[in-house]
Amino acid sequence: MAAAAGLFTALRGLAFVHGQVEREIAARRDAERQGADLRRLADERRRLALEAVATEEETRRRIAEELHDGALQTLLAAKQDLLEASAGRAGVVRALMGMDEGIDGLRRAVGVLHPVTFEHGGLASAFDAIAAEAERRGGFHCEVEVDSGAGICVTARRRRP
Repeated sequence: MAAAAGLFTALRGLAFVHGQVEREIAARRDAERQGADLRRLADERRRLALEAVATEEETRRRIAEELHDGALQTLLAAKQDLLEASAGRAGVVRALMGMDEGIDGLRRAVGVLHPVTFEHGGLASAFDAIAAEAERRGGFHCEVEVDSGAGICVTARRRRP
């Protein structure tokens, strides 16, 4: 009888341990599923972020293209017409100056919306173009270094002339 009682106690202990092991295995499986779900969600988030950036860039490109091919070309043609119509008249000269300002403004807007230098020359040439514009406007020398191995980390220094 004592042996049977001991065997019964041992079996109960094994059943208890077996239950704990099953619960731990189930908990680990749940954790693995949750981890996989989190990885899937993170991947989806990255994909959506990249898609949003691409969509924004495409929108900017289309707007820049429309400004360049539409309003800017119209202004340039009108300026040419004014130049041919009557060179030297004061009103025409003022109109031409105003058109030049409008043309410059549109060119800057197109460049801000969709910098061609970035699309064709990459990050370094885009920053070089920005630095050159800053030099022209600010009257100082600007030096840009882009370490291609560092992603998009940029160092810009302003040197006095």
